Amino acid sequence: MKKLFFFGVTLLIATFAMAQAPTVSVSKAIFEYCETTEGDTILEVDPLQFPLTFCGYNFTNYGTKVDTKVNARGCDSIVSYIVRQAPGEVNGEFSVSATVRVKFAHGNLRYRASDNTWGFAIHQYDYLGNGGNNLSLSPTSSSWLDMFGYGTSGYGGHSPCNASTSYQDYPHEININNTQYDWGVRNAMYNGGNQANQWRTLTKSEWEYLLSSGRTNATQKRSLATVSGVYGLVILPDNFTWPISFSWSPTTSSYGTNVFTLAQWNAMEKNGAVFLPACGYRNGTERLDTSTGCYWSSSYKDQDDSYYVSFNTSDGLKAGNDRFVYRALSVRLVKNVQ
Repeated sequence: MKKLFFFGVTLLIATFAMAQAPTVSVSKAIFEYCETTEGDTILEVDPLQFPLTFCGYNFTNYGTKVDTKVNARGCDSIVSYIVRQAPGEVNGEFSVSATVRVKFAHGNLRYRASDNTWGFAIHQYDYLGNGGNNLSLSPTSSSWLDMFGYGTSGYGGHSPCNASTSYQDYPHEININNTQYDWGVRNAMYNGGNQANQWRTLTKSEWEYLLSSGRTNATQKRSLATVSGVYGLVILPDNFTWPISFSWSPTTSSYGTNVFTLAQWNAMEKNGAVFLPACGYRNGTERLDTSTGCYWSSSYKDQDDSYYVSFNTSDGLKAGNDRFVYRALSVRLVKNVQ
């Protein structure tokens, strides 16, 4: 068995010898594991397709497709595809309480209004900023959106495209944890297992335990950083092995101290590291504070405000900030380790 990396995605490649099979173009093939011949190439990914049963395997929808050929031999055709090692998750485990460990999604939450599709960014460092549907917020847009008001999972009429600046138009005075207002509880993630109730948002106390107050050496396992030119926050798992010749300064308040190339980040991610890009936040249809990271928790403070994590170079990291529920922030979902 051979592992191949493509844009931070782990591919499982195994040698499977057989005579040359006829070429068949299959554009909607999704594979969890399949056997290929060494030397095949993968050039481009389109991350939204559909499930397929092929060659005696039942493959689940991890949302993957490749435009060029990867030769899957052993059946009666050659099929284009790409595989993801796990459905939407980073492989590192993170303690968020004395008894609960989680794995993070491999990218920030995204929503496409035109077909009501939820999923994750392809890479941990991806974000839309002023692009996509972040500012226009059209309920029929075919572009992705990745900033959300508190509890805007679509439940109770609370649309992820809501641009109101009144707290009364959002869930308020409610902890959305384990409710249908939580994006990951209500919605299936097309590239994260494709079933509802697989993911969730961390609570305020869980964020605090993870980043500051609970897990062993918490403050030594996170820092502001730059990954492939993107500002953000790196969080290391409970058990992390540094790749050879890496430099790390924990708890730094500068994006310029820990600077990692894409190749370096891929090696860190392979060992379970998480990266939260600094995306800013949206107020109505205006994006603000663009070098700050703002990530929702599932806990509320009062009728106007809910808790979130923030980080930037002036204030450092704050795991228990509060902000108006109508401010649209980033979301990074997790799943419990069973």
